Parts: sequence; structure tokens; C-alpha cells
Amino acid sequence: MIDSREHIVILGGGVGGCAAAYWLTATPELRAKYRVTLYQTGWRLGGKGASSRGESDQHRSEEHGPHVWFGFYENAFKTMRGAMEVHQQLGHTVGPFKTLKDLFMEAREGVFYHHDEKAEKWEPWKMSLPRYAGEPGDGTPCPDIRENLWRMADHLALNLNKVGAFGPIVTWFLGRMEKILGRSVKWQEAMSCPTGIEPGDPSGWASYLSRRLIDLAGSEKHWYGEPVIGRLFRLLLDYLGWKLRRMKKRAKNSAELREICLADLYRTCLRGALVDLLIRDETFRQLDRHEFLAWLKLHGAGFTTVKESPFLRGYYDTPFAFSGGKAHDPNNANFAAGAALRGFFRIFFGYKGAYVHRMNLGMGECVFVPMYRVLKERGVRFEFFHRVESIEPNATGNRVGRIRINRQVRLAPGKDEYQPIKEVAVPHADAPPVFWPVWPEHPMVDQLDPTSLPPPEDPGLESHWSSHTSGTVELFDRKEPFGDGQERFDHVVLAIPPAAHPHVAKGLLAKDTRFRTMVQTSETIRTIACQFWFSDKDDLGWDTHDYFCELAMAGSGPDPFNIIIEATNILQTEATPGASHLLYLCGPISDDENEPPPGTDPGYPAREKARAKSIALAWLQERASLWPGVCSPGTTCLDPSTLYHPDPHATVEQRLDWQYFRMNIDPGERYVLSTNTAAPNRLWPWESGFNNLVFSGDWCRNSIDIGCVESAVTSAMLAAHHLTGYPTRDMIDGMQYE
Repeated sequence: MIDSREHIVILGGGVGGCAAAYWLTATPELRAKYRVTLYQTGWRLGGKGASSRGESDQHRSEEHGPHVWFGFYENAFKTMRGAMEVHQQLGHTVGPFKTLKDLFMEAREGVFYHHDEKAEKWEPWKMSLPRYAGEPGDGTPCPDIRENLWRMADHLALNLNKVGAFGPIVTWFLGRMEKILGRSVKWQEAMSCPTGIEPGDPSGWASYLSRRLIDLAGSEKHWYGEPVIGRLFRLLLDYLGWKLRRMKKRAKNSAELREICLADLYRTCLRGALVDLLIRDETFRQLDRHEFLAWLKLHGAGFTTVKESPFLRGYYDTPFAFSGGKAHDPNNANFAAGAALRGFFRIFFGYKGAYVHRMNLGMGECVFVPMYRVLKERGVRFEFFHRVESIEPNATGNRVGRIRINRQVRLAPGKDEYQPIKEVAVPHADAPPVFWPVWPEHPMVDQLDPTSLPPPEDPGLESHWSSHTSGTVELFDRKEPFGDGQERFDHVVLAIPPAAHPHVAKGLLAKDTRFRTMVQTSETIRTIACQFWFSDKDDLGWDTHDYFCELAMAGSGPDPFNIIIEATNILQTEATPGASHLLYLCGPISDDENEPPPGTDPGYPAREKARAKSIALAWLQERASLWPGVCSPGTTCLDPSTLYHPDPHATVEQRLDWQYFRMNIDPGERYVLSTNTAAPNRLWPWESGFNNLVFSGDWCRNSIDIGCVESAVTSAMLAAHHLTGYPTRDMIDGMQYE
């Protein structure tokens, strides 16, 4: 029977591809009109978010790197919330976890490492953010720009109180402003914070500064106000900036410096928003022509380098914002100012619930297992082991005419499709084993034709350096006259990151100037990641101030592992009973100038993984003092016996070898930067230049323009809206930030 529905082909099974499939099949009407096929290299979904379970008896969770979901991820949580509701209705669970709340845990604390060069030590600075009303994706209205600025001004006012910057001049100035505005607000004392940085909840008290800014803000959706009042506030913020710069020079200890550093960042971002977004009436997108540090300096920041401000360094570390992956050189810091300012507002002030939500499983299980099951139920066809080789334009150059795909392996005789999810039984002491649905570390060969499997020396079917093939699949545009009897498509969703575009989309790039410019100016970098399991330790010892209440999430750490996350909550899902702590580390790393071309040198990925291991182990030996609890007594050197191994009698080498290391080198694994040379050239999902092609991924324009899950999902929703009209624009959050 011929299927008369319009055929949408999705190329790539990361967040962008899967989210596009979700929204393209979200209603019965859509499923009646469209059929969707997703083509994916190798045997699992996830892209940079893929994770798997090792094949050892410990069933440890192995990630590309650490992942967290910020509380402003409204579109991503809306998608996951809907998927989990359907997943539960179908009778599925993820192990014992049934609901979205089971899969995620809230977190309020962040840690920023301050490097005291004189004392030659790294000191963790804590920042704790309040919990606001609601939950991301719950359907309630999100904070708008106006409310974000209010919250930010409240936090600034609290820090100014703590450092003593609210003096008689500021009080007099605000009094004059009251008369001009014709409003009065009674002063209330700010909340106290005995340790760390813990801004108060703006719903509990109102500062002069935030109330005045709310009077200035005129619209629920945009920060419009009175230019005259705006200029008066600029004078106030300029005075506060001068005062903070003087305080910085006189700071006696790191506690004082910490408060001044954060207040300076808040003040400068508020001043910049006031001047550029209100008085000059520019957009976030127009600010992308500036680099964020240069933009902060332009608005009078006292801390203008990532070296002197742990908060700035941690913010740059989160999106690996270092050109060439060279985080060791502050001169390579590059973050487009519009994207950075937009992200700063939304991450720290534009969230619902907690500012961060952490996964209780690897991202592959937490996100892509339920997503796969729901999409299968909706009729989405998954073609695993299909690597896209070329996407070619038609003769007139206005549509995608043909897609050539390498069928990497064939299915076993009698099999119609590959079943990618495996149930593993994870034993637990004094309790029956728990069965978890997981993505295995390697393909399940019992479902594959043994004559089509790659040779032993192949680097793996997900690798850019694998040239294995068992045939070619060709797909043709339905409007093209050639290819009779071949698979046809009506629309194409390109969900493959831009590092691969010069390989797979040469013909398209040659035809469309804007598409080519976006790809040519886009910058992607490698990342390095590792995981360390520690055994029988009550305390890692890194909380020397005894004020961390949660599992730590740290930025601005020593290169190259700038991001450090304690993921001990994951241990409950593994068979590692002697392990008490699990650390995820990740960071940017420079390219290899001698990287061999794709499809050559099959031993290259293994050598890079060995190099990642060497770098990680040397780093751990040198930086073990970050966690005094794992050091040999009386030293700052790692005690190798603290590393977990399933055999308690394992040697030092065995313990070191057992940890997990990876170098993310494939085009689909490389992180896409938001530089001031690339961000202005990003295109919206519908701006490909080809009538039947849309983009989906965190690399195209999406109102966030930073590499993250929310960017990918937002772009997927925009792509689906362009193709089908659903979801409607009012269902897509964050568009007011453009």
C-alpha cells in the first residue's frame, strides 16, 4: 500500500533531530498528514548528549561530558514533560522512575573557583540562588525581560548593601527619583547571608533600585521606559561603578572581593542593558557584534578579564567560550555580547523553580529512552546505521534534490528494524536487581548480518574515521523526475552540526551564499571529558568552609577541566557498591594540527582517547588538592587507593585504568561556539535558502544562540512550525529576547 502522506526526512538523531520529530508528530492531525523518518549514524540517539552503559558488570553510566538543564529551559521541559506523560500512559518506566520529577533533581547552588595566585590555591566561591514560583514547562507564564531585570536589580541592591556601596549620595539620588516618578516605597533591610553569596528572594523584600527600575519599565514584554529617567539611572549606575572600582582596590580578603566582584557584574549588565536596550533601542542580536568582555569594559566594569573574575570565567566556561579551545589563554575568550547578555539574564534571573535541574541518570536514559519510545509509538521510522554522505541540490539550486546515505551494516535476515534499547539488571545489596533500559556501549550484533559487520580494526561505526559500508541508500525529492521507484521525500530537517556540513553539504554551500557564510564563520571546538569514581570516602574535603548543601557544580576550575560536577546521585543506578563519589570533568581543548582526513587512519580515535587519559591523570595528580579528602595524608598529592575499582585488591595502575576518559573529536561531537564573528551570521531554521530544507540544532538562530539543550529544542519547534504551523508561535517561549 502506497503511503500518500508528505514525507519528512530528519538527518541526525541528537536533541535537535529528536525534538523536531516530537513536534512534527505531536497531534493526530499531524500524524495523519506527515510521515517522519529519522536517519542516524551508528546504533544510538543523542548526538553530544548520547550516553551509554559500559558492558562490564558494573553497568556504569558513560557520558560525552556532564549535562545539566537550567531552569529557564521552558521549551525543553515542555517537550520532556509531554513525552513523559505519554511514556507513562504507554505503561513504560525508566527503571523505577516514572515521572519527570523522578528523572530530575533541583539545585540552587553554583561554585566558582577563585585562583589566589599569591597563596597558590584554588578557593571555591559559592553562589546560591533563590527558588522562584512554578516549574519549567508547567504551562504557567515565564518571567519576561521586565521581571528578569527586576530580579537582577534586587540582587544587585542586596550586594551593594553588603559591600557598603549604598551611601548618602545613593540615598539622596533615589529620593530625588521618587519625587520625579511620583511614587514612594518604604525601605526594608536586605536578607542576611552569613556564608557565601545568597541573594534574597525579591518576593520577600523590595529594594529601592529594583522598584525604581520597575517604574521605569513600561511593558510586560519589553523593557521600554522614559529616556529621561533612563539617563538619570545611568548616572546612578555610573556612580556605583566608580565606587565599586575603588572598593576593589581596597578589598582586604577574598570574602570582600567576592561580593564586590558579583556586584560589579550585576551593575555592569544592568547599565549596559539600560543604555543599549532602552536608551539606544538596540536588540540583543545587534549587540552580537561586540565581544562580551569588551562590552562590559565599555560600560565601566571593574572586572574585565576572565582571569580576575571567577564569575566571568565560570560563565565563559559553561559554553566553552574560548576560540580554538584555548581556555588557557584569556586572550582567546570570545562570547558574542548579545547572546551572552541574553543568556545571563535567562540563566540567573529568568528561570522558574530552581535555577538548575540535574539528571538522576545519564542523558541517554533520562531523555532519549523515553523520547525514542514515544516517537516509535507515534509511527516515526528510525533508520540506525545510516551515515549521511551528501545532500545535493536540484538542477535549479532551490531545493534539496537527492540525499546519499551510507548504509553501514545490514540487519540480520528476517529483521525489519533495529531495536536499540537493552534492558540490564543492576544488582543492589540486600535488594532485588533493578532493570534499566539503556543504550549499550556497542551495537547489539545479534540483530545484525554478521557478513556486514566492520573489521576488528574499525574505530567504531559512530566514528568520523570509520569508512565501513555495506551499501548506499539514495533518497530523492518528490518533485524531481529521476529516481523512479526510489524512496521519496517532501521536506528535509538538517539536524547535523555545522562541523560536518563541509563534508555532507558541499553542493548546498556552493549554491547559497548565506548558508555558506554561516558555516564558514561558525567555529566548533573539541572537548575533553573524564569521570572519576572514588571509594569509601565520607567527604571529598573540598568544602573547607562547610557551607555547601548540595552536590557541587563548579566552573572556572584549572584548565583544561574547567567544569567539575559531582554526580554521586548517578551511583544509585550503577552496580558500583564500593563507590561513594562520582565526579564528571569537562573542558575545551585545542585541535590537533595533524588530524588525519575522515575515513583514514582508523587507529586515530584510540590514540586520542589515550591522550585524553594521559592529560586527565596528569591533571588529577596535579590538582588533587581541590579535594583534600582524596590526598595522601599531609600532602597535596592524590592517594590512588581512593579511586574506586570493583576489585578491592586492584593495583594503582588498574585503578587508574578503570576510570573513564574521552576526547570528543567527531564533527557531531564538537561544541559550537557563540563568537562575535559567528553569531551575527546565524540563520533561522527556515532561512536555509532551499524550499524544502529547514535547520534544527543549537547551531542555528533560535533566540538563545548558545550551545545548549534549550537552543536545540527551540530551533526544532521553530522548524516544525515552519513546516506544519504547529506548534504555534505563542507556544514557543523566549522569542521576545530576539
